Amino acid sequence: MKPSFWRGVTDQWRAIPPVISSDLSGKTVIVTGANIGLGFETAKHFARMNPGKLVLACRNKEKGLEALKGGWSFLLLLLEAGPQRYFL
Repeated sequence: MKPSFWRGVTDQWRAIPPVISSDLSGKTVIVTGANIGLGFETAKHFARMNPGKLVLACRNKEKGLEALKGGWSFLLLLLEAGPQRYFL
């Protein structure tokens, strides 16, 4: 059943659930499309969760490196301090 117009309006005032955060130590996380958009934001979120390895899967190495240089200064430091960087 399709929700009504008023249901859509009232849903706008509901509380947003908290962002889930947990410790990913020793685990490997692979994020596809990590150089832009949702993949970029997802990779930043996972980097805050202290993964053992964070794999940034991009279409080409140059775009992946541009993303690291463009806005990942804290992420780059985090990755160099602990987990390894991979480009697929």
